[in-house]
Amino acid sequence: MDASQGYHQVRLDTIDQPKVSFITSGGTFCYQVMPFGLKNAGATYQRLVDKVFAKQLGRNLEVYVDDMLVKSRKATSHIDDLAETFLTLRRYGMKLNPAKCSFGVCTGKFLGYMVTKQGIEVNPEKVKAITAMTAPRTIKEVQTLAGKVVALSRFVSRLAEHSFPIFRALRKRKEFAWTKECQTSFENLKQVLSKLPSLSPSEEGETLCMYLAAGSESISSVLFREKDKRQLPVYYTLGNAEASGRMVKWAVELGQYNVEYEPRTAIKGQALVDFLQETTRIENSQPWEVYVDGSSTNQGAGAGVLLIKPNKEEFHFAIKFNVRASNNEAEYEALAQGLEIAQKMGIKKAKVHSDSQLVVQQLAGEYEIKEVRMEAYVKVIKTLVEGFEECEIIQIPRESNTQADFLSKIGSSSVDCSERNITILSTSGRFLGSNGEKLVASIEDQEDWRTPIIAHLKGNTISDRRTRERMEYKARHFYLIGETLFKRLYSHVDARCLGSSEAEYVLKEVHEGWCSNHEGARTIGGSR
Repeated sequence: MDASQGYHQVRLDTIDQPKVSFITSGGTFCYQVMPFGLKNAGATYQRLVDKVFAKQLGRNLEVYVDDMLVKSRKATSHIDDLAETFLTLRRYGMKLNPAKCSFGVCTGKFLGYMVTKQGIEVNPEKVKAITAMTAPRTIKEVQTLAGKVVALSRFVSRLAEHSFPIFRALRKRKEFAWTKECQTSFENLKQVLSKLPSLSPSEEGETLCMYLAAGSESISSVLFREKDKRQLPVYYTLGNAEASGRMVKWAVELGQYNVEYEPRTAIKGQALVDFLQETTRIENSQPWEVYVDGSSTNQGAGAGVLLIKPNKEEFHFAIKFNVRASNNEAEYEALAQGLEIAQKMGIKKAKVHSDSQLVVQQLAGEYEIKEVRMEAYVKVIKTLVEGFEECEIIQIPRESNTQADFLSKIGSSSVDCSERNITILSTSGRFLGSNGEKLVASIEDQEDWRTPIIAHLKGNTISDRRTRERMEYKARHFYLIGETLFKRLYSHVDARCLGSSEAEYVLKEVHEGWCSNHEGARTIGGSR
């Protein structure tokens, strides 16, 4: 049934009527009823019918705005259900459009679905709209196809997997290409649409069963109800249309129901066996391709990491270093960052490509490691490699590493890449600049002068009285922030304490590195 005049049956409050006034050549007028042009007209009318038919909704009536469906489980009770509905309409003065009302219908279309005795079936016109389509040639045609596919999501098992290549093609708008994988997915989707199941509405008070399955690319679920020793997929469970998809709101919404969680034992019905079998995924044994490169320029230092899945999907990362770094340090840091990103993404097998001959050969043990900073990087990277099931680091020519090189240039500069599909990260590095806490005492075999002071500040006591008094006098100028030791200076600018290897590196940078020729020889000699 269809309501006559729609929103115009909702009268406006006298106070609100001037707010919908309009001017004509004959004068100024205002609506006394709800006009169709208001944005909240649909929501207001829906609240009206929800309140009017509150006692019937879900039992023998379904209403969506001005469309009404009177439903009866038995033919003998249909007249009583109609009488109750007409009595409610007459009580509130609502009118119907006779030209759009049909009675005694066993099968009909409602809200785009076919309602039958067996349950709720898909609209054949929507299926035909997809099966009759030719292969998309533009990005707009793919978007049209995606919209039609989503409209049938309730009926298609494993829709995310069947249509994954199609949706992935939407990501590359500038480099759109309808690949063979997309065509195969399109043809398989057409075959799936030729045999779709019927969905059954749930009944009040019955127990529902939900089965979950997680694959490598999607998560699937199916809700069943048992009837006559058969398991039927359910169309809907909640009657509140305002239920949100967020977890907290769903928890509140489901709190009124007796939801029980049970481990899966025996599976009833061949349909469930097929469902779980189809959603089971065999882990891909092919390794990921990881390309890394570091860059150090006058503007700064950075790294680029490119990860490529076995199905050729790419992930781009540009990493900015907050401190200065040499070319070799940038190459090592890029490799370490690439391995860490791969581990965070759950990658177990990786083939890492770097164009730095020094880095690859030092890791392989072919080249001698002369600097303690490079030795520290080698130890870190070998530890990261042990976290993979398989990990191979190979050297490639520079011309084969152009994408990672481009990403490293972005990381070492201030280029705006907001329009590109590139993830920008920032780090201070492990042993870069003057923030290399991890280098302290882990590489040096000699005794660190800071160790006794740090121990005293942490509360360790010294048995010898004279030694303890000297340490108390000495330590009163020092303090700890975390594990880092600082000294209070008379200039009120506190100094960070360095070990011998760190001090050697800082002096090297002052004399030969980024700070060279910035200060006079007398100042540099005096500071040493």
